[in-house]
Amino acid sequence: MTKIFSHHIENVVQALKIVKVEEIERLCDKLVDTWNRNGTVYVCGNGGSAALAQHFAVDLFKGVRGNKPNARTVSLVDNIPLLTAISNDISYSEVFSFQIEGLVSKQDLLVFISGSGNSTNVLTAISKAHSKEVYTFGIFGLGGGLASRMVNDRIEILTDDMQVFEDISSVIIHALLKKLI
Repeated sequence: MTKIFSHHIENVVQALKIVKVEEIERLCDKLVDTWNRNGTVYVCGNGGSAALAQHFAVDLFKGVRGNKPNARTVSLVDNIPLLTAISNDISYSEVFSFQIEGLVSKQDLLVFISGSGNSTNVLTAISKAHSKEVYTFGIFGLGGGLASRMVNDRIEILTDDMQVFEDISSVIIHALLKKLI
């Protein structure tokens, strides 16, 4: 069991060492720029990335708002009745794009968190955001998939291990919070 723990920790440390700090800085700058333009930051993802999106939204809104009059941040995965209604009545591939159509304006920022970067609902959402001239930023692992080539900017976590991706994403979220408060 100790070898499993040691191996996982070593994988996290190795992948974290090659994360490009300038990519994190660009996301930080985009967050501040969005709030300064009175925009809202929207975040989304699937599965573990959905949990990270919720965590990110909470940290940004609660943690940063005390220092900024506008740190509006919304997770598109929080409204379960809406997500299931869209999934049931329209399509799961539209759960984010349907919300983007009704909520998001071009002064806003959309942050996508995706281990694979190939989920249809994420790809559809990025396309919808671009049709509304909304800036998109991704946090991707596992090579980033199709989404990494569609967003305006991204942080790439170079790992093919989903748990390592999620651990490093959490570290990035907390580092951003420390920089912003």
